[in-house]
Amino acid sequence: MQALRGKAPKYIVAGMAALMLLGAAAPALHDLALRVFP
Repeated sequence: MQALRGKAPKYIVAGMAALMLLGAAAPALHDLALRVFP
């Protein structure tokens, strides 16, 4: 696992982290959008 992690491109790790953050923020963003645009 350590060798595989060392060879993984940085943008793949960054992309996965961004997807996780987007998934966590989606409900809050949706609620905010419903408040701004009734």
